[in-house]
Amino acid sequence: MRKLSLTCMGKDKPGIVAKVSEVLFKTGCSIEGSRMSLLQGEFAIIMIFTLFNDENIKILRRELKRVEYEMDIEINLREITPDEYEEIQKLPSKTYQINLYGADKPGIVFNVANILYINNINIIDLYTDIIESNNSKVYIMSITVDGDKIPSLEFLKEKVEKVCKEMGLQVSIQEMEEVEM
Repeated sequence: MRKLSLTCMGKDKPGIVAKVSEVLFKTGCSIEGSRMSLLQGEFAIIMIFTLFNDENIKILRRELKRVEYEMDIEINLREITPDEYEEIQKLPSKTYQINLYGADKPGIVFNVANILYINNINIIDLYTDIIESNNSKVYIMSITVDGDKIPSLEFLKEKVEKVCKEMGLQVSIQEMEEVEM
C-alpha cells in the first residue's frame, strides 16, 4: 500500500478529470482528497490517494504518462512517506479566515503571505481573483490559516491589518466555526 500525491495542469478541455480518475480507478486506487479548479483557461488538479496494490505502481505511472500525452497536460506523482501522511492527517483545532480587497497592485499576495510567514502562520487555502465593480477592477483575496500557533485573533488582526493599511486594502478577519460531521 502506498500513499501518493498527484498534481496535474494543462489547458482546460473536457475529459481531464475523467481520464485521470479512470487510471486511478483501474489501478485500484482510492482518492482521499482532491482540489480541482479552472483559472483563466488553465485547469489544475491536486489529490492525495492510496494505491492498494504496490505491484500496480508501474502500470499507474505508464497509464498516467499515456493520459499526459493524449490530453496534452502535465502530471506529477510523488510518494508520501508514512511520517508525512501522519502529519497531514492532523487538522488544526481552529482556523481563521482573512478576506481582503482593494485596487490591484503588485505585491499584495507577497506582502500578506510574508507577514504570515514571518509570524510562523501556515496558509491552508488561498484564493485570489479580480472582479468588476462599478466599472473598475477590484482585487480580492481570501485566505484560510491554521490558528493553532496564533496567540489570539487580536494578534492576527494587528499583523495583517498593518500590512493591508500600508497597501490601501480593506480587510476582515474572523475565527472560523468548527464544523462537525
